[in-house]
Amino acid sequence: MLIFAGIGLSGPGSITKEVEGVIHSADQIYVERYTSPMDAQFFQDLAVEEVDREFVEDGLALLEMASNKTVVLLCYGDPMVATTHAELRVRAENRGIRTKVLHNASILSSLPGGTGLHSYKFGRSVTATIGTDPAALSLYYSLHSNLVNGLHTPILLDYNLRENKHLTPNRAITALLEREEEQRKAVFNLDSLVIIVSRMGSVHEEIVGGSARSLKDQDFGDPPYVLILPGKLHFTEEEFLRTILKVKNGFVRDNSDNVQLQITSMLEKYIPKATEALRRARQKIDLEAKPKFNPLLTNVEAYILDAERFKNDGRFELAVLSVGYAEGLLDALRFLGELEVEW
Repeated sequence: MLIFAGIGLSGPGSITKEVEGVIHSADQIYVERYTSPMDAQFFQDLAVEEVDREFVEDGLALLEMASNKTVVLLCYGDPMVATTHAELRVRAENRGIRTKVLHNASILSSLPGGTGLHSYKFGRSVTATIGTDPAALSLYYSLHSNLVNGLHTPILLDYNLRENKHLTPNRAITALLEREEEQRKAVFNLDSLVIIVSRMGSVHEEIVGGSARSLKDQDFGDPPYVLILPGKLHFTEEEFLRTILKVKNGFVRDNSDNVQLQITSMLEKYIPKATEALRRARQKIDLEAKPKFNPLLTNVEAYILDAERFKNDGRFELAVLSVGYAEGLLDALRFLGELEVEW
C-alpha cells in the first residue's frame, strides 16, 4: 500500500493524528523535503528516509516496495497539489497497489486566508525557477491571462533546500520589470500592487504588500516565498489589505485596469494595415474607368470604420470580424488581377 501524507506548513505541529497513526504502523517512511523548510531533526527522530525529487519522479523503487509493504510518502503541504504525486498514484493503482491520501493545508489553500484575497478569484498559479529566466515568457503570459480575467496570480518562487538555493522576491520583481519592457502588455510596472508571502504557516510567517517600487529592495528574510500579483479587487479585499496587512492607500490598486489584451494589439496592427491597403487600392484602380469597384471599396471603408468603432467599444470579436471582411474584399481584388500590391 502507498500512502501519500501531507505534513502541512508549520512543522510537527501541523501533522494530524491520522498521519501520526500511519507513520507508526508503516513498514517504510519516506519524506520529500526538496522544497520543505521543516526541521530536519524531527524527521531524524522518526527514522524516516529523506528522498529527493528525482526519486519520487522516477518512482520505481517506491512502487516496488509498496507492492508488498505499507509505504508512507510524507509531503510538505498537501500531497496532491503536486502533479508528480497524482501521476505516481495512478501508476500505483495500475499495478494493483492500493493507495490512500491524507490531506493537509497547502500553500495554495492557505494564501486566501493569509492575504484576504478571495479564494475563488485566484487564477492559474505559476512557478518562477532558479537558473532560468524567472519571468519566462510563459509565466508572463499566464499573468497576462489572469489579469485579463481580473484574477489573482500566485507566483511560487523556487526553493531548493538540498542545494540551499532560492529565488528572492527582489530578483523576481526585477525580472518581471525586464519582461514588461520587452513585451509591453501593461502586465507589470513599478506601481503594480504586489503581495509577498514569506515562510507561510511557520512561526516566522510574514506577509507584506505594497507597490513593486516600494518592495523591490526590501529584505524578506529566509525562504520560501510566494509573490502574488492581485487582479481586480473586491472592496472587502481592499479593506483586508489596508487593515490587516497595513498596505498604504496609495498602493491598493487594480492591476488589471491597464492590461493590454492580445486581441487589442492585433487590432492596433491590422486596422491601420487595412486602411493603408485601401488607400493604395484607390490609387491603383481607375475608378472612373471601372466604377463597378466603387461600392466594393466603399464597403471596405465601412468595415474598417466598424472595426475601429467595435474596438473602442470593447467588442473585440466583432472588430476582428470587421477588419477580416475588409481584408477579404481587398484580397478578392488582388486575386482578380486588379491589384498587385501585397498587404
